[in-house]
Amino acid sequence: MHILVIDDDDRLRELLKAFLKKNKFKVSTSANAKNAKKLIKEFAFDLIILDVMMPDETGLELLQNFGNEFSTPVLLLTALDQKNDRINGLKSGADDYLTKPFDPEELLLRINNILKRTNFLNKQKIENLRFGLFDWDNNQKKLNKNDQYIHTTNFENDLLTALTDNQGEYLDRTELSKLLKVNSNSRSIDVGITRLRKKIEENPGRPQFLINARGKGWLLRGVPFKN
Repeated sequence: MHILVIDDDDRLRELLKAFLKKNKFKVSTSANAKNAKKLIKEFAFDLIILDVMMPDETGLELLQNFGNEFSTPVLLLTALDQKNDRINGLKSGADDYLTKPFDPEELLLRINNILKRTNFLNKQKIENLRFGLFDWDNNQKKLNKNDQYIHTTNFENDLLTALTDNQGEYLDRTELSKLLKVNSNSRSIDVGITRLRKKIEENPGRPQFLINARGKGWLLRGVPFKN
């Protein structure tokens, strides 16, 4: 699970990073909204921990600017006297909030609860998935990059569909072969993955979206959204 921590407090940001890594999370950090936007476009995060009070663009403004398209769960960090910010944050789409100062164990419990709810909701049919500059329409089986159509073969479409329908989960060769109705002993899956990576990855040798893990299989990292 990959978590993005957005907070202008250097000390707290580093403490959160160390604590989350200790609890087996992958962690990226940002000190401001501008840099956070770049990271959100580049990576598919499972959760964002967002401080409300930041210079230039506040956490609430960042959340509101993303609008309804943004579906990554958000945990707000607020001060005790920021009741209105907590209410506005929840109205803007935040999933939960935690007031400073907080107990790290409570933070961990809230994170796990959010991720459990998110994983349950992600079991529902995903119609659109965004990864980097690409949008995959899971109904029409169309891949776009910056709103420009990218040609994909029927087999590549089937791969994208299988990985999107099982968003957040690794699919091994046997599982993909069953879903795509091909012989698990053939090289079809490997060839399809390689060709697809050449189309969606900036560096196919070091993929950011269509990733694999030894003994687990392949996973497509993306953010579901609604048109």
